[in-house]
Amino acid sequence: MMASARHPQRLGWFSSVLSAALMVTLVSTTAWGQLPRTRLTSVTPPVGQVGVTVEVTVAGADIDEVGAMTFSHAGITAVQKTTESGGKKTPVANTFVVTVAKNVPIGLYDARISGLFGASNPMTFAVTSREVVRESEGNNSFDEADEFVLGKTVYGQVNGAADVDYLKFTGKQGQRVVFDCQAARVDSSLHAICEVYSRVDGRVRQLSFARRQVGHDPVTDVTLPADGEYFIKIYDERFAGGVAHTYLLTAHTGPHIDFVRPAAGVPGKTGSFTLYGRNLPGGQPAGFRLDGRELQKLVVKIAVPKSTTDLSLSEIHVGPVSAGLDAFEFSLKADNGVSNSVPIYFATGTMAVEVEPNNTADKAQKIQVPGDVTGVLQQRGDEDVYEFETKAGTVFWIEVYSQRIGAPADPYLIVDQVQVDKAGKETAPKRLTAVDDNGTNLFANHFDTATDDPVYRFAAPADGKYRVTVRDRNFQGVGSTRHIYRLSI
Repeated sequence: MMASARHPQRLGWFSSVLSAALMVTLVSTTAWGQLPRTRLTSVTPPVGQVGVTVEVTVAGADIDEVGAMTFSHAGITAVQKTTESGGKKTPVANTFVVTVAKNVPIGLYDARISGLFGASNPMTFAVTSREVVRESEGNNSFDEADEFVLGKTVYGQVNGAADVDYLKFTGKQGQRVVFDCQAARVDSSLHAICEVYSRVDGRVRQLSFARRQVGHDPVTDVTLPADGEYFIKIYDERFAGGVAHTYLLTAHTGPHIDFVRPAAGVPGKTGSFTLYGRNLPGGQPAGFRLDGRELQKLVVKIAVPKSTTDLSLSEIHVGPVSAGLDAFEFSLKADNGVSNSVPIYFATGTMAVEVEPNNTADKAQKIQVPGDVTGVLQQRGDEDVYEFETKAGTVFWIEVYSQRIGAPADPYLIVDQVQVDKAGKETAPKRLTAVDDNGTNLFANHFDTATDDPVYRFAAPADGKYRVTVRDRNFQGVGSTRHIYRLSI
């Protein structure tokens, strides 16, 4: 203030310079903010077969002079398509010839394009060992259905509002056919619904209706009641459509894994895991249903890798909330085929699975800590209570994983300290915490890591027993075999 009063001319000069600098900064910021950037919105088709060349078209915004397409695996290569006239080759805009080498593992890979405005964002490109066939338009009714053979993958598009695709195949009585429709998992805008029908003597009967079994994608199965023709109907649950509304439908009689218990293993050790799924060779009835379908179970030994270094989940779609979890892929190789891949996570301590009934404090399941328990909120009103002992001052992180492992539960965590009187009789417990969502977000709007899964730093106030209760936030109204969770302490 003193300097301003004594040297008013300096203040005026400084203000002028500052104003000019701010103007330059604002203009520069605005100019940079208005620069175009290559944006990729669709890859058509978003799939290639191992050892096969496929023609791919791309679409997006600000894709001027796009002349290159690259992938996250060196074995997937692309050259721009050209036409030749009079000995002169002319590039075909936004069209590439993509070759998948024979040594490329099946899985999901990143595809990018580059042009006048730089490299684009990534979009998913799937690689499969199955033959890929293309759905043809005009298949909007049972009588116009596209025919395909079980075991192949159908690439299709829901091209416009209210568009419906019908596909048909021939099956035999007793076959258990699994239908897996990938849409959201391959960066499609389609929220797919998959319906399965039989048609006998002109009479149509719906055998299955599926949506949002794996994220937004439908997965279902049907045991065929008779020899004959069967139909699949694919459409968007919002009756939307467009070039980006793509899907990959695989219908097969091979093994399919829905989930694994325990969901985690100790690095470097071979553990016993139970697979739950369909068409599992040697599998026994699981004793419960998933979306109305009876599951099988199969106990297997799995060697957990020693280290997470250089491990990647190439076949599994991983969203931002799951990106911080270490896991490896497992698939079942059997005489009837190779199953889908499922993640098995890395954990420490004692591995366990939930044992019912454990819904009340007096029936709390005793666990060892540190440890990792896989449980399921299998019906409305289900609450799972666990009890452990520890010493005063011991510090643990208590986490519940559900959304982060792809399950639909919205877990709620309660931690109580067990209280006893002088006679050693248990009294009312002392509530230490009740935790809902973890709102920590590393990069909002770009890489959203906020999750419905609760996290709590536990510091034992005294020697003794403690109880952890896991339930769904809406436990009085939801619960199913899909509501799986990991309780990690």
